[in-house]
Amino acid sequence: MSPQRVVFNEPVVRAAIDKVRFPKKCPVCGARATRVSRVTVVPGKKQYLRPIWDPIYSPTQRRRMGLSLPETRTLLVPVCEDHMYSDEDYCRYRTLCMLADGLSMAMLAFALLTLGGDLWQGQTSDVWVYGVMVLAAVSFIITVTAFRSRPIESAMRIVGFDAGLQNVWLDFKNRGYRDEFLKENPMTAELVSWVLKA
Repeated sequence: MSPQRVVFNEPVVRAAIDKVRFPKKCPVCGARATRVSRVTVVPGKKQYLRPIWDPIYSPTQRRRMGLSLPETRTLLVPVCEDHMYSDEDYCRYRTLCMLADGLSMAMLAFALLTLGGDLWQGQTSDVWVYGVMVLAAVSFIITVTAFRSRPIESAMRIVGFDAGLQNVWLDFKNRGYRDEFLKENPMTAELVSWVLKA
């Protein structure tokens, strides 16, 4: 498969991934950074909600299937206290949302069957039927918010990597932060308006 040329409306930053340094301010709000957040990506690989769900996470599975660990890249991004996050917290939150959705859907199916039976017989439904419907709607809304991109992911989007995984392409939402990032990495980062993606 031949590489495809991707052109950007706004230039993105190409930086050497091993030598990248971020400004000491939060990319989301611009406040002074007091913490460091790890952003780990696996180029060109499907991301699982939890690492243990990945078939190649277990050494015995890797040996049995003849697979090797994919190459991962971790970026240490300085952030403020308000925008610090932990992968474990988000995984736990999303897992709880999925469990709550499963229970809500089961209860909702039973409530809709009861509601349909009551409507068929011309009776009024009990209050619990409407309560289950409201509870399911609230559960689904919370799940949508749980699976939205985190503030740091929307402020600093990883566009991709070059073929040798030497450079990363970053798109910063805040143009002032992008300029400071370029000043922080004068020899290893530059603006590019197009890239070749495999």
